[in-house]
Amino acid sequence: MTAQGAPPALETRRLRVEGMTCAACVAHVERALRAAPGVASASVNLATESATVDAALEVSFDELRTAVEAAGYGLHEPSDDDAVTDGTAARALRAQLARAAAAGAAGIFLLLTGFDVLPGIDGLARQTRFYLMFAVAAP
Repeated sequence: MTAQGAPPALETRRLRVEGMTCAACVAHVERALRAAPGVASASVNLATESATVDAALEVSFDELRTAVEAAGYGLHEPSDDDAVTDGTAARALRAQLARAAAAGAAGIFLLLTGFDVLPGIDGLARQTRFYLMFAVAAP
């Protein structure tokens, strides 16, 4: 509370955390951040290696970094490169999902072709079906 009785103004910050490998590390970093003076709440994400901290405006980044480093981890302010990396990672994930979907569709096609279940496939010569299956399976 401030002198006028109003709660202090809070600022939400997103920070990068280094050195975490498990859920226990996440809990350790969260405890360290919450124990820092002026911090109202802290949430740490292992997958994105990030921390979201709600802290009073007067809490400096160096105070937060000192608390996390005392716990044995690294803390960094996000840079413009992080936003670019996040976008690149999202594009890479979409491309990987598209390749997985194509591979799944090709696998189903090969399975159905091998069992002569597809309509019209039984009219093809056996040797032709093998060539067709090879063409789909080859990279």
